[in-house]
Amino acid sequence: MSLPAICLALFLISPGFACAEILGDIFKPFASITGMYDSNVFRVKDKAQLRSQLGSDQMSDFINVYTVGSDIRYELSGHTANLSYKRDFMQYMHYTSQNTGRDDAKANVNLIVIDGLKIRTDGLFSRTPQPRTDYKSVQINEMTDYHAGVSIVYDIPSGIGLEAGYKREQRDYSLEQYRPNEYYLDRWSATASYKLSIDAKIYASYQRQYQYYKEDQYINYEYINNNNISDSVRLGFNKVFSAKTSVNGYIGYLDRRHKQYPGRDFSGLIGKAEVMYELTPKTGLILNAERQLAEETYLNRLYSENDTVGAGLVYLVTPNIKASLFGKLSWRRFKDVPGMDMPKRTDRYHEVNSGVEWKPFDRFTTSIGYQYSGRSSDETFYNFVDHMVMTTVSYRF
Repeated sequence: MSLPAICLALFLISPGFACAEILGDIFKPFASITGMYDSNVFRVKDKAQLRSQLGSDQMSDFINVYTVGSDIRYELSGHTANLSYKRDFMQYMHYTSQNTGRDDAKANVNLIVIDGLKIRTDGLFSRTPQPRTDYKSVQINEMTDYHAGVSIVYDIPSGIGLEAGYKREQRDYSLEQYRPNEYYLDRWSATASYKLSIDAKIYASYQRQYQYYKEDQYINYEYINNNNISDSVRLGFNKVFSAKTSVNGYIGYLDRRHKQYPGRDFSGLIGKAEVMYELTPKTGLILNAERQLAEETYLNRLYSENDTVGAGLVYLVTPNIKASLFGKLSWRRFKDVPGMDMPKRTDRYHEVNSGVEWKPFDRFTTSIGYQYSGRSSDETFYNFVDHMVMTTVSYRF
């Protein structure tokens, strides 16, 4: 009998049996099953809009997600290697044409050269259907990402830290009409930090990015090369007050320039902040806010200013039961190509997540959750409201 079969048999006989004792601390497989009800699969405004796109007015569906994967960790003389892989099988009850899967693989290696000098390498592969909130199509559009990078970190005993890094990223799409949005980029970065204390650090970073699109894009009624260069700086602060209370964030500036079409250049402030606060020994509060600038590929839209605020509560009902409630509000303000008579567009997105997680014994977890999400836009075609209810059972060997 194979090792996974032995573990499964022992799990069925005795849930408390630690299969990790057989598998060891290196290889840690996991599996889960999620049942989900989605009230608006295609994120449309109403049944009339769905009927015009698909010829059907059934907006909801039941979805089963089967997940398998494993974490692998190896350590030798302070050097570490980590690898994780997860595969989701998504099965729809009514819209079987939407049956698909998700793949997610990550790897990193940390090497200690000498005291204080480390080399980190990391890689990522992800293939997932593009969220319906980001595009309007009844076809599945698989988005594939590849990341690979390396960084050198040097920590000086006085508290000064220096880091230099490089990363290559690539994004592909499965649908032909989205090929002009495919790109790859090279990102170079440098960071200097200083430890004010064992629990507090300030840092400054600089980043340069070269972004190359595989095809010319149709913008302002002509095909142009949208390749660009961007520079950004960030000043940040991290402070840990206790195991459950911390503050971190940064403020920065981004400047993006386009070689062939300077009219698409943009710049502005960016930033992020998060506070985790222990209200009581059983209750934790999370507050966050973020501002980012994102290049847009919509016809005759330049970029968008994205502002998000969020808050959440986590309550430990018992040592084995945890309840949570999270919410966020986002504003996405689109900026247009100069000289184009385009209607103003601002999207307002809101989301609320709630759930209860129960861990009756080590390695076994079950949960039930609810999510409400919706978007209201100046272009009403993009409006939607969605309700999701889900329950998950998972086991980590």
